[in-house]
Amino acid sequence: MSRLISDRTGQPVEKIEKDTDWDYFMSSQEALEYGIIDKIITRT
Repeated sequence: MSRLISDRTGQPVEKIEKDTDWDYFMSSQEALEYGIIDKIITRT
């Protein structure tokens, strides 16, 4: 799983494993910068 996330986000596998080892929360902006999401959808 870590390898798939690493391939998709461009983050090193070691960073993925560290970040998913404990409770790790991020804002939508942080998720965008991390590479987990492609864009932020907001209500208008």
